[in-house]
Amino acid sequence: MLYLMKLALRNVGRNRRRSLLACISVGISLMVIVFLQGWMSGIMESFVKNSTKNDTGHLRIAAKKFEEKYRFLPVTDNVRDPKKIIAAIENDKRIAGKIALITERISFGVLLSRGPNAKSAVALAGDPEKEKRLLLLQKSIVPGGRYLEGPRELIMGSSLAKSLKYLVGDTVRVMTSGSDWALHLKKFVVVGFFKTGLLGLDDMVFQIRLDDARDLLRMEDEAQQIVIMLRDYREADNVAEYLRAKISDTTLSVTPWTKIGDTYATIRLIGNVYNWIFVIIALLGAFIISNIMMMVVMERRKEIGILKSMGVTKFEVLFCGEPGGRNPRILVRRGAAFSRHRHDGVYEPRGLAARQCYLSGLEHSKFGKIDKLGRYFSGGSIAITCAPSCKNECRGRDKERVIHPRPLS
Repeated sequence: MLYLMKLALRNVGRNRRRSLLACISVGISLMVIVFLQGWMSGIMESFVKNSTKNDTGHLRIAAKKFEEKYRFLPVTDNVRDPKKIIAAIENDKRIAGKIALITERISFGVLLSRGPNAKSAVALAGDPEKEKRLLLLQKSIVPGGRYLEGPRELIMGSSLAKSLKYLVGDTVRVMTSGSDWALHLKKFVVVGFFKTGLLGLDDMVFQIRLDDARDLLRMEDEAQQIVIMLRDYREADNVAEYLRAKISDTTLSVTPWTKIGDTYATIRLIGNVYNWIFVIIALLGAFIISNIMMMVVMERRKEIGILKSMGVTKFEVLFCGEPGGRNPRILVRRGAAFSRHRHDGVYEPRGLAARQCYLSGLEHSKFGKIDKLGRYFSGGSIAITCAPSCKNECRGRDKERVIHPRPLS
């Protein structure tokens, strides 16, 4: 094996320009593929996170009846005692390490009006401290305002506030139907506006505290949904299946983000497009390498012909490794080593039944099955990898007699 390694490494330096070209071609292809894979993975993760954190999370625990009417954001079918469920999930050692954040959330639609102006909006209620890690609205507060700190406070999208002409410090009257089907009214004070650049948030969303939403909707110890964010969004289906078996309440459902909306279909489409780009780049690199290999094979026709005339098969020529070294006699040595029969110093290779070839001064090796297998896989792989750097140095040596034909008797 070391013999093959030395020959293969020695061939790398025989044509440095060709070796450098092959290394650069492979390096650029690998670099581009690795870069695009990392870039694509980051884009996918960011896309999934941004599309789920504002709405469903990677996993959503909610009542089955709520899932049936999710688009209408009903507040009548809720999760009872959500704190108990959250505590049970957080204390489960099997999945606790996979969860980045878990929180309660309530969303409901309202019609906001001020004077002659009216606009439909969506209220998003949650724990302000946990929502800082999800919605990140505290980073988008317009100067002059602040984030939620106390009860009966509200922050509003900048476009929504502009449409209704609200200013910081104004009072907003929110009226909606609660879980008891009755209308309820609650006043909030605007303490800030957020501008995220996302039309879906800036133009129709306002945020309040979870306790204020429960008081307005008469939910007491209930939550509309439990949102779970995972450390790896690809684990959503497995974790969802585990939680379904763990939660004993048959009225609840655990839905991963892959089963909600069209986000998953979009992700798969984007992934397929990038996979084809990777294939094209890999084919370009392979084309350059195969072109170099073809040049080497064309230059080594004489040596390969000598090996095949001695009975070496195509498979053995391929795994014979290095097509030549510093001295062309190496060709014959390797060919002799792979010859099948020996009789009193005269080798009788296959394919030459009517003619014997006397090989003068040749070294040969005796291979066991394990040794031959090891040389095939180790030496062959190394030599084939380094083969593009091979250079034909047999020119000008035609007069050197390597094989001396033995006259027929």
